[in-house]
Amino acid sequence: MFDRKLTRRPADGPLGGVGAGLAFYFGIDAMFVYLILIGLTLLAQFYLPFVYLALWLLLPIEGRPDLEVGERVKIGFDEMKFKARTIVDTVIDKVSKLGVSN
Repeated sequence: MFDRKLTRRPADGPLGGVGAGLAFYFGIDAMFVYLILIGLTLLAQFYLPFVYLALWLLLPIEGRPDLEVGERVKIGFDEMKFKARTIVDTVIDKVSKLGVSN
């Protein structure tokens, strides 16, 4: 069977590293995992993002297996806040370059 453990790989993924971790665990390309996640999200009436968020918070982080669940949840929330702020700042920057104002 596998010698690998299912972990999040934040350095390898665009969001929390859940898709990258699943891809590594199953030995497939991450793009296939992302396409499957998007397809399942559309088919499952949008419940899958909540599963993804739960995995983001609960899966062990690669290279840091000693962290307790509470610590992983705190790190996950901090990552989510940072990613959300980055996305908002990017959108604001792009809109301001278009000359559109509030």
